Amino acid sequence: MMTSKSDQISAQPYPSRSVLEKVLDLWMEQKKEHDVPIQGKSMAPVLKEGDIARVVHDLSDLKPGDIVIYRKGWYLFAHRVLLQYDDEAGRKLYITQGDRSKRPDSPVEESEIIGRVVGVLRAGKYLTVDCQQQKWFRKLVDIILHIKIRIRRWMWILHLIRI
Repeated sequence: MMTSKSDQISAQPYPSRSVLEKVLDLWMEQKKEHDVPIQGKSMAPVLKEGDIARVVHDLSDLKPGDIVIYRKGWYLFAHRVLLQYDDEAGRKLYITQGDRSKRPDSPVEESEIIGRVVGVLRAGKYLTVDCQQQKWFRKLVDIILHIKIRIRRWMWILHLIRI
């Protein structure tokens, strides 16, 4: 009896959540670079479905505009950092968003971040993500965030004046 390729793929066991978490923890401990396949379109055209993202696990110089891989449950996400801040408990949190997403993600804890994307393997060619175009995009994100914050402050002040 012949089985189709899709039957063979679906019959392969998936790693348990604990195995997946151990592998990701080992990656982060080693502080080496790893390759992660990209699925989805939320970061197109920077990251396209089928690309292989090169991820560095050193988060010491992470800043707005960088693209990070983070985990929420079983899923890995590749989104851009918009803002980083410390909460009342002293935890470092990040607000991220896909370039094509309409809304930012819920806050991501530093412990959930796997690493920062530094390059992409696409169609056999390696492309760096930290190129001149990305630096300009990073500055643009920073400017937009400052404008949004100032607008919200003024709206809050105007709301208080009306009351």
